[in-house]
Amino acid sequence: MEEEAKVVELMGKAAKLSIVKSDACGGCQACTKGRGGEMFIVAENSLGAKKGDRVRIEVDPQLVLKGSFFAYLMPIIGLITGTVLTGQVTGSEGMKVLGGIGGFIISSILIYYYFRKSDPKQSFAATITKIFG
Repeated sequence: MEEEAKVVELMGKAAKLSIVKSDACGGCQACTKGRGGEMFIVAENSLGAKKGDRVRIEVDPQLVLKGSFFAYLMPIIGLITGTVLTGQVTGSEGMKVLGGIGGFIISSILIYYYFRKSDPKQSFAATITKIFG
Protein backbone atom coordinates (compact mmCIF):
# COMPACT_ATOMS: atom_id res chain seq x y z
CA MET A 1 0.00 0.00 0.00
CA GLU A 2 1.33 3.46 -0.92
CA GLU A 3 0.32 6.72 0.75
CA GLU A 4 1.49 10.32 0.79
CA ALA A 5 2.57 11.94 4.05
CA LYS A 6 4.39 14.94 5.51
CA VAL A 7 7.55 14.70 7.63
CA VAL A 8 6.87 16.28 11.02
CA GLU A 9 9.88 15.08 13.02
CA LEU A 10 13.25 13.44 12.33
CA MET A 11 14.24 10.59 14.64
CA GLY A 12 17.73 9.40 13.67
CA LYS A 13 17.33 7.00 10.72
CA ALA A 14 13.56 7.33 10.97
CA ALA A 15 10.99 10.03 10.42
CA LYS A 16 7.65 10.67 12.09
CA LEU A 17 5.09 11.37 9.39
CA SER A 18 1.66 12.96 9.42
CA ILE A 19 -0.69 11.01 7.18
CA VAL A 20 -4.30 11.43 6.10
CA LYS A 21 -6.16 8.19 6.68
CA SER A 22 -7.59 6.84 3.45
CA ASP A 23 -10.04 4.06 2.63
CA ALA A 24 -7.11 1.78 1.80
CA CYS A 25 -5.92 2.01 5.40
CA GLY A 26 -8.69 -0.23 6.68
CA GLY A 27 -7.86 -1.52 10.12
CA CYS A 28 -4.12 -2.10 9.74
CA GLN A 29 -3.30 -0.07 12.89
CA ALA A 30 0.22 0.81 11.66
CA CYS A 31 -0.51 4.48 12.44
CA THR A 32 -1.16 6.12 15.79
CA LYS A 33 -3.91 8.68 16.24
CA GLY A 34 -3.14 12.25 17.21
CA ARG A 35 -5.30 15.25 17.98
CA GLY A 36 -8.13 16.14 15.62
CA GLY A 37 -8.06 12.81 13.81
CA GLU A 38 -4.52 13.34 12.49
CA MET A 39 -2.63 10.05 12.02
CA PHE A 40 1.10 9.50 12.55
CA ILE A 41 3.43 6.75 11.42
CA VAL A 42 7.16 6.22 11.88
CA ALA A 43 8.92 5.28 8.66
CA GLU A 44 12.45 4.36 7.66
CA ASN A 45 14.09 7.48 6.24
CA SER A 46 16.77 5.96 4.00
CA LEU A 47 16.30 8.71 1.36
CA GLY A 48 17.11 11.50 3.81
CA ALA A 49 13.82 13.41 3.84
CA LYS A 50 13.81 16.62 5.87
CA LYS A 51 11.21 18.11 8.19
CA GLY A 52 8.34 19.58 6.16
CA ASP A 53 8.96 17.42 3.06
CA ARG A 54 6.02 15.70 1.39
CA VAL A 55 6.88 12.07 0.80
CA ARG A 56 5.42 8.85 -0.56
CA ILE A 57 5.58 5.89 1.78
CA GLU A 58 5.07 2.23 1.22
CA VAL A 59 3.59 0.11 3.99
CA ASP A 60 4.65 -3.54 4.05
CA PRO A 61 1.54 -5.55 4.96
CA GLN A 62 3.63 -8.54 6.09
CA LEU A 63 5.38 -6.47 8.77
CA VAL A 64 2.05 -5.07 9.96
CA LEU A 65 0.68 -8.63 10.18
CA LYS A 66 3.79 -9.83 12.03
CA GLY A 67 3.54 -6.96 14.53
CA SER A 68 -0.16 -7.57 15.06
CA PHE A 69 0.49 -11.28 15.62
CA PHE A 70 3.06 -10.60 18.32
CA ALA A 71 1.14 -7.78 19.95
CA TYR A 72 -2.30 -9.43 20.06
CA LEU A 73 -2.11 -13.17 19.52
CA MET A 74 0.98 -14.10 21.55
CA PRO A 75 -0.46 -12.92 24.91
CA ILE A 76 -3.57 -14.99 24.22
CA ILE A 77 -1.39 -18.02 23.43
CA GLY A 78 0.50 -17.35 26.70
CA LEU A 79 -2.81 -17.21 28.59
CA ILE A 80 -3.99 -20.53 27.14
CA THR A 81 -0.61 -22.21 27.61
CA GLY A 82 -0.39 -21.05 31.24
CA THR A 83 -3.90 -22.33 31.92
CA VAL A 84 -3.29 -25.73 30.29
CA LEU A 85 0.10 -26.28 31.95
CA THR A 86 -1.25 -25.34 35.36
CA GLY A 87 -4.22 -27.63 34.75
CA GLN A 88 -1.80 -30.53 34.15
CA VAL A 89 -0.16 -29.92 37.52
CA THR A 90 -3.23 -29.13 39.60
CA GLY A 91 -6.94 -29.62 39.25
CA SER A 92 -7.84 -26.44 41.10
CA GLU A 93 -9.80 -23.92 39.03
CA GLY A 94 -8.30 -21.04 40.97
CA MET A 95 -4.77 -22.20 40.19
CA LYS A 96 -5.67 -22.55 36.49
CA VAL A 97 -6.83 -18.93 36.47
CA LEU A 98 -3.60 -17.81 38.16
CA GLY A 99 -1.56 -19.91 35.71
CA GLY A 100 -3.38 -18.30 32.78
CA ILE A 101 -2.78 -14.81 34.14
CA GLY A 102 0.88 -15.68 34.73
CA GLY A 103 1.25 -16.99 31.17
CA PHE A 104 -0.34 -13.81 29.82
CA ILE A 105 1.98 -11.58 31.85
CA ILE A 106 5.13 -13.55 30.98
CA SER A 107 4.34 -13.56 27.25
CA SER A 108 3.58 -9.82 27.35
CA ILE A 109 6.92 -9.10 29.01
CA LEU A 110 8.76 -11.26 26.47
CA ILE A 111 7.04 -9.44 23.60
CA TYR A 112 7.96 -6.07 25.12
CA TYR A 113 11.65 -7.02 25.25
CA TYR A 114 11.52 -8.58 21.77
CA PHE A 115 10.25 -5.33 20.22
CA ARG A 116 12.66 -3.29 22.30
CA LYS A 117 15.70 -5.28 21.16
CA SER A 118 14.62 -5.98 17.57
CA ASP A 119 16.49 -4.34 14.72
CA PRO A 120 14.71 -1.00 14.17
CA LYS A 121 15.25 -1.20 10.39
CA GLN A 122 13.28 -4.46 10.25
CA SER A 123 10.57 -3.24 12.61
CA PHE A 124 9.40 -0.34 10.40
CA ALA A 125 6.13 -1.12 8.69
CA ALA A 126 6.64 1.88 6.37
CA THR A 127 9.50 3.08 4.21
CA ILE A 128 9.87 6.43 2.45
CA THR A 129 10.09 5.64 -1.26
CA LYS A 130 9.96 9.14 -2.83
CA ILE A 131 10.49 12.74 -1.74
CA PHE A 132 8.36 15.41 -3.38
CA GLY A 133 10.07 18.32 -1.62
